[in-house]
Amino acid sequence: MTLRYETKGGVVSEDDQIIIMIEKLREASEAAYQIGHINNAHHQTIRGEGFKRMAQKLEEMAKIALKFATTSMVQ
Repeated sequence: MTLRYETKGGVVSEDDQIIIMIEKLREASEAAYQIGHINNAHHQTIRGEGFKRMAQKLEEMAKIALKFATTSMVQ
């Protein structure tokens, strides 16, 4: 599997990669919510709830990544 990454002057940019990661986490969260909704519509509530919880965890991960990206790590 080949991974796509952004570079600036031939150097991988951490900021660009964080933005891409947050976007992918949000897209995955939306997809999980949609799959959960489809499962609930087909009366597969346990599976639907599982996908809903997965979506919530993905949202939490995106928020954590954003927090890391916007706060200083200097202690």
